[in-house]
Amino acid sequence: MTVNVQGWKVNIEPYQYITTGVDDGEVVHVKKTFDVVESLAGLCFSKGLELDVDGMFYAKKIADKIRGAGKAVIFDEKEMTHIRAAYALLRGLPETFVEFLERIRDAQKIELVEGG
Repeated sequence: MTVNVQGWKVNIEPYQYITTGVDDGEVVHVKKTFDVVESLAGLCFSKGLELDVDGMFYAKKIADKIRGAGKAVIFDEKEMTHIRAAYALLRGLPETFVEFLERIRDAQKIELVEGG
């Protein structure tokens, strides 16, 4: 028997952003790349989650899944609950994180099929 369950697809491709600074009195614009993979993997270990040992191993499993994915990662309900719990704890991030946060908030809901 197969069962359809909810899943979420998150784009983990890096994105570009521009920073502005001053060098020798001149305004300089520098294009940088945001590392979505490592940011999302690191989010799994958010200090605010106060993970116990089992929680650390579970977070590592999710982080490894993120690092092993291609352009997108698909989370099941339990994994997405973990990601959303860490996401909810975030405070005071710079503007360069907005697209990263949007990708989590706006994750595409998809149907997953589990064999039984």
